[in-house]
Amino acid sequence: MPSFKKLQKVSVSLRFSPGCDMAVGLLAMLNGRVAFQFSKDFVKSGLQISPLTLPLMEQPTFAPIGRYSQGLPFVLAESLSDGWGRLVVDRFLGERGISPSEVGPLDRLALIGSRGMGALVYSPDLTETDRDTDTLDLGSLLAGVEQINEGKAVEVLPKLAKLGGSPGGARPKILAGIDENDRVISGTEDMPAGYVPCILKFPVKSEILGRYECETEYAYSCMARLARITIPETRLLQVGKQKAFCIQRFDRVQGVSSDRKTFGDRLHQHTLGGLLGMEPGHSVCDYKHLLSVALRLTGDKRNILSLFRQMVFNIATHNRDDHARNFSFMMDIHGTWHVSPAYDLLYSAGPAGEHSTSVMGECKKPEWQNIVSLGEEFGLSMSEMTNVIQEVGSAVQQWGELAKLSGIPKALSETISKDFQDIHSPKKRAKNTNTGHYEY
Repeated sequence: MPSFKKLQKVSVSLRFSPGCDMAVGLLAMLNGRVAFQFSKDFVKSGLQISPLTLPLMEQPTFAPIGRYSQGLPFVLAESLSDGWGRLVVDRFLGERGISPSEVGPLDRLALIGSRGMGALVYSPDLTETDRDTDTLDLGSLLAGVEQINEGKAVEVLPKLAKLGGSPGGARPKILAGIDENDRVISGTEDMPAGYVPCILKFPVKSEILGRYECETEYAYSCMARLARITIPETRLLQVGKQKAFCIQRFDRVQGVSSDRKTFGDRLHQHTLGGLLGMEPGHSVCDYKHLLSVALRLTGDKRNILSLFRQMVFNIATHNRDDHARNFSFMMDIHGTWHVSPAYDLLYSAGPAGEHSTSVMGECKKPEWQNIVSLGEEFGLSMSEMTNVIQEVGSAVQQWGELAKLSGIPKALSETISKDFQDIHSPKKRAKNTNTGHYEY
């Protein structure tokens, strides 16, 4: 096996628009640990890429060493591939005689280069430029996905590693550009006019949903839209006899270049888990944490109401995979933060049959009193909360028709709907005059 020389330094920049990189700082190995130092000019800019755990300072800092963060500040660790992306990258390295265990966090960031989610980019960029505008053969890519899951050698592995090595999550996916005629090209670089940047998730068999995970996520996205939840455009694409789920990326925004509208501009993206410095699977998170962070970053009650609505939807539709990395915040070039659109909305059992994120401490089956207590703590009126619950409930009632239109078998649709939760107010409620809160 050939020797592998680890990188000792990696530069970090923000790329809000093509060709305009803003130096953020430098990562360097120091006595076996990763040190990070902001550049003096970036400190002067006042921009905060991770305001809760990585304050601006000119002195080098060391982040805690965790299985997920690998000694990187969490905001940078979020650029690393995990789940499916980590699998295909490791297989790709292994086929080239490089042991994945030899590849350190700085090397992995360099393998992401400018192809990651959000606006952070890394140099040196060890990726190969991919400006291929030929239509992708989704059938061969899906066949490759299935072979990789079976542990077999795959001819399309380099392509899958390039297209799917940066998005997070366990499910097989690629970055793609899609036009109005469903023509699909690589989406790892800035794309030509007429193409919309998307994440395309491949159909694979799951324990709960069988081979209908993509159809179910699409139906959930339609149901969320009816519930007035902000969610990117979604669609189903035919891949042979199966369907893939496609969702527009919200970290890429439409700009104007040479009188042609393109999606080259970027937003900085940071998940709730990263903002709070949480190792996945090892931290307890509550919707109270989510709303507190939203209030601190944005100071906008509309974001609080938006996240409250998403919480109600997750409870009502049995989406218990509502962990801290499934909520994100976006920052623009001016340092203004806002809540991202919703994503990863899907029927799921959750860890041990519980919500990944609790509601005022309740994670098994949050009910009216938990929901209202949370809303009251953040200044939501009873009429606002009741309106949200009614609108979500009305959307959930459309599930049967949405599932049918999405191609979900009736038996599976009914199995899913049996776990839906009807959120309604108790008939008798009294307000405690001492605390001002409702008691049940």
